[in-house]
Amino acid sequence: MVEPKGVIFEEREELMVSPTGGNPTLRIAHFLKPSVNSIDGLPSPFLSVKPTISELKNLPLKVKFKGWQRPHEKWRMWVANLHSKYQSISKKAGIFEAIMGSKYSISRHQDLVLGLAEKWCPKTNTFIFLWGEATVTLEDMMVLGGYSVLVQLWACEKFPTFRPTPISITHDEPRPARWHKLKQVSIENVRLAIDSAEENFQWRPYVIAANNNWLFPKFYGDKEQWVSVVDSLDKELESFAQCLRVCELVGLHCIQKYLPHRVAMQFGIDQDLPGHVAGYSKSPVIAWSNYNSSIGDEKLYIPPRLFEPDVTTRYFEWWKQSMYAQKDAVQHFVRRPRNSKRVPRVYSGKMENYNIFVPPSSSPTCHEVDMKDSVKETNLLGTLSEKKLAIDANPLTVSLCQSASHSTTDDGAAKNDLQMIPMTCRR
Repeated sequence: MVEPKGVIFEEREELMVSPTGGNPTLRIAHFLKPSVNSIDGLPSPFLSVKPTISELKNLPLKVKFKGWQRPHEKWRMWVANLHSKYQSISKKAGIFEAIMGSKYSISRHQDLVLGLAEKWCPKTNTFIFLWGEATVTLEDMMVLGGYSVLVQLWACEKFPTFRPTPISITHDEPRPARWHKLKQVSIENVRLAIDSAEENFQWRPYVIAANNNWLFPKFYGDKEQWVSVVDSLDKELESFAQCLRVCELVGLHCIQKYLPHRVAMQFGIDQDLPGHVAGYSKSPVIAWSNYNSSIGDEKLYIPPRLFEPDVTTRYFEWWKQSMYAQKDAVQHFVRRPRNSKRVPRVYSGKMENYNIFVPPSSSPTCHEVDMKDSVKETNLLGTLSEKKLAIDANPLTVSLCQSASHSTTDDGAAKNDLQMIPMTCRR
């Protein structure tokens, strides 16, 4: 029997285990497609061991966060004046939440943003953590106001360690208002906090009410649901279905893969080995048409909002083996003979029993790092008090998600441009 095109879900009996480990349980589980049942031929979520932070720190860097502007008072007044008149139009256009969210000031946590950038893998458009894979999903963008780049807001929701105590908001305020003008939490070692967040990471923070009057959308029900797709889907449920389907997202001059089947637990759905997804469409028209195509399932599965999903035992072993392999690759990289052309390391010290897995260089860019001799060196990891990285027996090898382009200035001198941070792309 040929499976209908656009099928999202698969239901079957599997041996399941908590992502943190424990005793396996045989039960009926639900998965996002495509998935595979064997690690044979399945690539590891491998991260590159290209230039390290300690090597790059030898060069003067200035990090620019373009687009991170504090809302001007005149902008707030403009939004307030036009709110009642154009509210229905902005909602229809899908920009209402983004406009309302733009009134609030979110203090930048630079160390957190850069710490997460180290974990970004442009091949999968996901963060590769020691304990699992996660990303900014369409659900995140829908709940947090539709911003194209919201890594810090995402981290505040997902990582309690980095979260200031949220302020109380009214039922008509957007969720980002909870962080308005709050001072960011000071973390001495951001990298270590991220790597040790396994037990506390909140896969589904939005199922918890933001205030006493919080109205949950229909896809955050208390009980499991199977909703018929044959009949016309409710708009909320249709939006949730779009969040679950593998597709390509069309941006400004770029097309990016969207792979929710790799981070199914963020939707309250069990995780199996992620199947391969073909390359990019060359045409934005084709990519958009595929994104907007009908759902192939007869019924849409809605998990209980407080359900804690598991992973298959084969996924658990695959991830564990992949992380061990990454650790071996990092150690091999730092022990090999040094190339005279490589930038020398400048920090040394020791952090016992601690290693980092390194993400690869990326071509999609949002923020820029300009390198100029006249600019003072900027601390890229941890807080300003974290001056030393482990470079001895068990070195910390970390890499920004970046691409380095080399050109020359008018006087013939070499110029390096480092571009970093994924989430949206620019060409």
